[in-house]
Amino acid sequence: MNCQLAIWDVMLSLPGCGSLVAGHYRERRSTSSMAVRKELLQFISTFGHDFLNHLQVISGLAQLNNPQRIREYISEVTVQVREVNKIANVPNEPIAAALLVFRQQTARFGIPLLFDIKANPTKFVASDEELEKVLGEVFDRFAGTLLPPLEGSGETLGITVVASEAKYIIRLEMPAELGESVDGLDGMIAGVDELMRTIGGRSSLMIAGDDVRIFLTLPRWEE
Repeated sequence: MNCQLAIWDVMLSLPGCGSLVAGHYRERRSTSSMAVRKELLQFISTFGHDFLNHLQVISGLAQLNNPQRIREYISEVTVQVREVNKIANVPNEPIAAALLVFRQQTARFGIPLLFDIKANPTKFVASDEELEKVLGEVFDRFAGTLLPPLEGSGETLGITVVASEAKYIIRLEMPAELGESVDGLDGMIAGVDELMRTIGGRSSLMIAGDDVRIFLTLPRWEE
C-alpha cells in the first residue's frame, strides 16, 4: 500500500498531471451544458481507469526491482499526460470536449494522436451550444469513417489548432497512404462541410506531399 501511495505521489508530480486534474475540475464546475459535462465525465472515467492500470504496471515493476523499466514507463506515461493536458488547457469547452472524446476514441483503436495547439480559441461567431452540437457530430463522423481502417497501422494522427485574423483552423493530418485506404472519405468530408456551414464554417480535404489534411475552419467573433 505504501508503495502504491508513493507511486501515486510520483505520478501526480509529473509535468502536466496536477494541472490536468485541476483543469478538468474547473471544466466540470464552469460548464452549463449537460452534454459537455457528460462527455468530460466519460473521458475522466476512462482516463482514471487507464491511470490505475499504469499504477499497477509500475507497482509490478517495483516488485520486480526494475528501476530502469520504471523510469522508462513513467516517461511513456508522461508523454500521454502532456498530450491530454494540451486539450485540457483549451479555453473553449465545446472544442475541448470534442477533442478529448476523439482522443478517447482513437485510443480504443490503438491509434496515437498528437496535438499541436498554437492558438487558444475563445471567441466565435457561433454560440457554445451550436459549436457543441456541430463539433460533436463532426468528430463522431471522423471516428466512424477514419479510425476503423487505421486500426493496427502503427501510424500517428495529428491535430493542429491555429488562428488567423478572421478564423480558427483545426487541422487533422494522417499519412496519405492511409487516407487512400479510407472508403467514403470524400463523401464524409462533403457531409462535414454541410454541418460546418450551419455555423458559418467550412471543411475541406487536401493532399500535401505524404499527408492527407482535413481542415475545419471556424469564423472568429470580431469586436
